[in-house]
Amino acid sequence: MKKILSVALLIIVCIALLVACVAADGPDTPYTPEDPADTTPPAITPVPPIGELDPDDLEQIEDPEPTPLSGMTRDNSGAVLTTLFSGTFFVGQDIPAGRYVITGDSSGNLFVHRDGYIFPAVSEILDDGTGIINIGVPSVTADLLDGDEIEISGINNVVFTPAVTELSTILTTGDWAVGMDIPAGTFDVVPTYDDESGNIFVNEQGRILPVVNEILAGPDSASGQMNIGVERVRVNLQDGQTIRITNISSVTFFSAEDMSVIRDAVSGVGLSIISIDGVVSGNTLGDIAYEVTTDVGIIQVELHGGNVIAVVQELGDGRIQFHYMHDDLKAAFADALGDAFDPEAMIVG
Repeated sequence: MKKILSVALLIIVCIALLVACVAADGPDTPYTPEDPADTTPPAITPVPPIGELDPDDLEQIEDPEPTPLSGMTRDNSGAVLTTLFSGTFFVGQDIPAGRYVITGDSSGNLFVHRDGYIFPAVSEILDDGTGIINIGVPSVTADLLDGDEIEISGINNVVFTPAVTELSTILTTGDWAVGMDIPAGTFDVVPTYDDESGNIFVNEQGRILPVVNEILAGPDSASGQMNIGVERVRVNLQDGQTIRITNISSVTFFSAEDMSVIRDAVSGVGLSIISIDGVVSGNTLGDIAYEVTTDVGIIQVELHGGNVIAVVQELGDGRIQFHYMHDDLKAAFADALGDAFDPEAMIVG
């Protein structure tokens, strides 16, 4: 979708014009999409329902950096960049206690044994991805406590990098805290990459069994069949809960509300969703955009303030097709791009 992002320099102009249009005329009213069986090329009409847009929400502003939940802090000042090798090591003697991102330069085993634990606190195969067959994970993020015993086998060098705490909705292998590493909320959780499967656990203080215990699995790219596990799981995360991700390199937490809006928007323009692939990085028309694979190819669904403002597809010939545009956004594009934008077919280029 690189060409979609290539119009980023025009976005600021369009958004500025959009603010003026909305302020003058007010939000538009959703329409009913055209019959997809109609062979004539009328303009594609808005997706019902997209909600009302607040003019103030359409200002192009820089999103503030997320910060951990107030009152929940993690002091990692004692962690020190350390490289270990195959063998047995002890936290407090060979490496300071702290929270680390652990990576290896080849494939091998990593265990962390802890007093009072029946099973290892960490049990993973590290894999740097350079082998013919890659069966492990590229990194593990874990808290190492004084007295923990680290067991490494089959790897020449294992690097322990002090971890930085920041909010994210993509979590890699390891242990995470709701409110510090991921915000609380309702999410649909899926494997970030196909051909992977692994476990997700959500634990809560005072409960013996996990709140969530599932095997997540993406489709096998060779056969198209699902691996063992579920395609996605809905979780209701609360501050103070902990999340453990094992045997899978990364999982993505999608806002459940966004997923519902996206499904309504895509079906509203007569397309069928194959998969919702992830959040688009870089500049977007709204405050977040999702890449979606459909029956007509990859599209981009743009949201602003939780509302769909555009459904976009790269046509492959240098042009961009808008399957849906908010009316005021359409007017802003027409003013900004002139003949380069066809307001009837909603094509740029």
